Amino acid sequence: MYFYRCYATNSAGTGWSEAAWFLPGVAFVNVDAGGADNGSTWSNAYRNLSNALARVPVSFELWVADGMYTCASPNASFAIGTNTLYGGFAGGETNRNQRDWSNNVALLSGNLGGGIFATNVVLKSLAGTATLDGLTIAGGRATANAANRTGRGAGIYLDAGNLYLQNCIISNNQSADLAGAVLLNEANVTHQFVNCSFVLNLTYLAGANGGAVYLNSGHLRLYDCLFRTNVCENNGGAVYRYGSPEKPFLESYNCSFLNNIASNAGGAVAYFASANIGITIFSNCTFAGNRSLTTTGGGA
Repeated sequence: MYFYRCYATNSAGTGWSEAAWFLPGVAFVNVDAGGADNGSTWSNAYRNLSNALARVPVSFELWVADGMYTCASPNASFAIGTNTLYGGFAGGETNRNQRDWSNNVALLSGNLGGGIFATNVVLKSLAGTATLDGLTIAGGRATANAANRTGRGAGIYLDAGNLYLQNCIISNNQSADLAGAVLLNEANVTHQFVNCSFVLNLTYLAGANGGAVYLNSGHLRLYDCLFRTNVCENNGGAVYRYGSPEKPFLESYNCSFLNNIASNAGGAVAYFASANIGITIFSNCTFAGNRSLTTTGGGA
C-alpha cells in the first residue's frame, strides 16, 4: 500500500492535499462511491462494474464492495476474460483477507426491474482463466428456445477459457434450453468450483438438461459445494455432464446435493456418453431428497 499527497495551486491558494492511498494492481468498485469514479481508491471507486471491466487491465484485481450491480440492458452481460474479481468488501479494506462475503454481499444481478431481465449475467468468451470469488450471481433469464447463449447459461455462459469460482452463490437463474445457472462449453480445460452454492436454478423446456450446471466436455472439480432445489425439465436436476466427443471429467469432494428435481433421469446428476465416458468421482458427498419424476430415472 502506498500513500501520497498532492501540492497544488488554485484560486483559493497553494497547499498540500490530505493524504490518500492506493494499492498497486488493485482497482476498486463500489456502487455507492462518490468520488472520481476511476477505481484508484475506495473513495474514488468505479460505480459501474461494466465500466471497470472495460477499463482496468486484466492483470489487476477488482475489489467489489457490497451492493447490487445490474446488467446494463437485457442483451448486456458482465463480460470477463482473464479478470479476477473479489467480492465481500464493505469499502475501506486494505487487505483482501479483511473481506466478509457472507455479510457484505456483492450481487451481480440480471433483474433490471419491471419484469425485465438480462439474458446472461456473466459472459466469458475469451481464452484464459477467470476468477470470481465472494460474489452472488442471480436473476439471469435465457428465455429463447435456441442452442446458443440466448437460451443457455443464464447465470454464467462460458464458451472460451476456464473458470475458477470460490465462495460464490449462484441462485435464481432460469434457462429455457440448457444450464439454468452455469454453462461450461469449452473442451480441454479444467474448471474448479470451491465452497459455492447453487440454489433455485431452473431449465424449463422439454429436453432441457442441467438445472444448475451443464458441463460440455472439459473437466470440472467441485469442492465443498452445495446444490439445492435446482430443477430441470429433462436430465440432471443439479448437474448434467455430456460425454461426447471429448472425455469429460467430473470430480466432486465433500459436496451436498439436496432436493434437486429432474423430470427425466438423474434427480441430482446425470451424464450422457455416446463414445468416451470419461471419469466421474464422488467422495464424501451427501445426496438427500433428490427426485426423478419418472419411475426409471434415478433420484440421485
